[in-house]
Amino acid sequence: MTERLTAKQLSWLEHFLDKESLGFLNAIEAAYLAGYKAKNRSGYRSIGNQNIKRLRPQIAKWLEEEGLTEESLKLKLIQLLDAKEIKFFSNKGEITEREVAAHAVQMKALDMALRLQGLFTQDAKNNIQENTIDFKERLRAIRQRKTTS
Repeated sequence: MTERLTAKQLSWLEHFLDKESLGFLNAIEAAYLAGYKAKNRSGYRSIGNQNIKRLRPQIAKWLEEEGLTEESLKLKLIQLLDAKEIKFFSNKGEITEREVAAHAVQMKALDMALRLQGLFTQDAKNNIQENTIDFKERLRAIRQRKTTS
């Protein structure tokens, strides 16, 4: 049995899926544009998240119509998880280039994959950020030891 949508839900869905809208794939902005009332951004976020859950079948249908099937999205995410970029380094006046992992792109792809699977929480995000900071600090300490030796 198909659930009937309210006028605001329909409006939210139109803003969320309209490529020309400021609310395109932005649940918070779509909630605001659809006329929902909230005291702050957190309230709009809550409304947007509820609508994503409630309207998942309609969103999935749109994604498929746009050629963004589950399979094609998985393939793209897998590609992005292995993204590379060219970095330029200077050593004693000589500039060299190297292909390195594009960590920012990879982290965004991982974030997206986890969100799509419903596995991403704020606690997990905080944990990832803490580990990243800790890793960067340890890497910095190792580099400093190398330069002083």
